[in-house]
Amino acid sequence: MNNKVKLNLIKLKIKAKSLAAEARIIRKEERKLTGSRRDIIAEHRRTIVRDEARATQLAIACIKGRPYTTVEPKCNNLWHRDNFIVPKVEAMCKRYAYMDRYTVGKWIKND
Repeated sequence: MNNKVKLNLIKLKIKAKSLAAEARIIRKEERKLTGSRRDIIAEHRRTIVRDEARATQLAIACIKGRPYTTVEPKCNNLWHRDNFIVPKVEAMCKRYAYMDRYTVGKWIKND
């Protein structure tokens, strides 16, 4: 792993911490709201923020070379992973570690 990739890995770790903080802030704000406004904010946290945080953690593991099954031993919704999470992981790995889609796909499939 070259120095540029190491620096980009630090950026990804910062992104993961920022997403965790965002989820905490949203949860705190949810408690102040009621009704449909609370539902909209909660849905944003549960879909957008959670998926982005999951993809970021998977990208970090992929770049570090950790086996996929150690990071995510059980995936209940393969369709959601393959259609929403994996494209984000591929984009992050391409941007931060200059990896191609094939490498990420192979990592996900554990080949």
